[in-house]
Amino acid sequence: MKKSPYFLITLLFFLGAINQACQHSTASPDAATALVRPPATGFYQLQQQIHQMVDRGELAGTVMLIQQGEQIWMDKYGYQNREAEIPMDYGTIFRIASMTKPITSVAAMMLVERGVLQLDDPIETYLPGLGAAKVLREEDAEEALERSITIRDLLLHTAGFSSTMFNQSPAEKAYAEAFRTYRPSDLADFVDKLTGLPLAHQPGEAWTYGFSTDVLARIIEVVSGESIDQFFVREIFEPLGMEDTGFQVPVQKRDRFAVAYGQDGQVVDTTGEESRYCNGQNYARGVGGLVSTASDYMMFCQMLLNGGIYQDTRLLQAETVAQMMQNHLPEGVFPHMPGMPVICNGFGFGFGVQTEEVAMGHPGDCAWPGAYLTYFLLDPTHDGIALLFTQSTDLSKLSMVGEFHSLASELFASNNQGESAEMLDEN
Repeated sequence: MKKSPYFLITLLFFLGAINQACQHSTASPDAATALVRPPATGFYQLQQQIHQMVDRGELAGTVMLIQQGEQIWMDKYGYQNREAEIPMDYGTIFRIASMTKPITSVAAMMLVERGVLQLDDPIETYLPGLGAAKVLREEDAEEALERSITIRDLLLHTAGFSSTMFNQSPAEKAYAEAFRTYRPSDLADFVDKLTGLPLAHQPGEAWTYGFSTDVLARIIEVVSGESIDQFFVREIFEPLGMEDTGFQVPVQKRDRFAVAYGQDGQVVDTTGEESRYCNGQNYARGVGGLVSTASDYMMFCQMLLNGGIYQDTRLLQAETVAQMMQNHLPEGVFPHMPGMPVICNGFGFGFGVQTEEVAMGHPGDCAWPGAYLTYFLLDPTHDGIALLFTQSTDLSKLSMVGEFHSLASELFASNNQGESAEMLDEN
């Protein structure tokens, strides 16, 4: 029998009290955490780092969930709605943006396991219009494809599909122009619009952050015969008990939906009918768009860290998950975005992977952020999971996820049963 997220949160609190491994802060950003022992733990340092950003007004509020084996650390701080003074809570619903990509990638690998897809299938097998794409490295200098784009390329972001985020390469400028006024009605419409747009490079030649996972999601729709959101619900969310994850926030849950803030703390998305997450205009796709809670996403992460199984539900075989969590980029190719901090020096099937030359943390760590400054970390070496959820589109603060990753990694590496006793508060 699957347990609801609220049951699991209650259970987490219970386990934390029993094991003296759970610390959570007060809801108000002005209230200091009251420790009953001197702050000697890595989690305290992590709290202080994140709380200071809230206290300075850089973030409205945060939720952290961290787990290592049977030990759990939890923290909520600040507000999910600063104007209405609604405190952040463990049931707060967040926009997770690019943290949708790992879920899409798991969906694809489920179909690979079933033999419905093969990693080296050409995408024109499923989407014929994309097989005639051209490469545009320089203005007005198109190249024919040297080989087909494959499912593997889509998972690795080596297909050459660009985005509209950075507007630097000729291909990206073409994407920005194509989508300047065009508003797709659904994923099929969006992927159809990609037909005829150029690639940034030859398949497999480089890593480009773009719409590859949307193409992957559309292929999942074609072969499964259902929309990507329906596939997610039936194959992933319901089996794992992720009851608060989806592409829309139902009316009855909007009191738990966080306001999104931008630079200087201005509101960039609300929780009412004017938000596309509430009015039905947020179409289901692969690269982003999901909302979720930290507890829901913890279930997904536990499934990955456990080798594809969560409680009594197996989504993937352990060998498949191990394959997803390995770096598959060719030598000399790195998953770096222009002007953005380096998250990882390798990339697996759907998320970043720390190679021996780590950007932060430990070799083998898997991690990725979302554009609203959400973040997940899997540390298979130390059996650790760390989640940081907030709602800010100010990407100048993206470096904070690296600091979070580093401090969580230090906690995992140094943690022992005795250290947890240092982490109780008076709440």
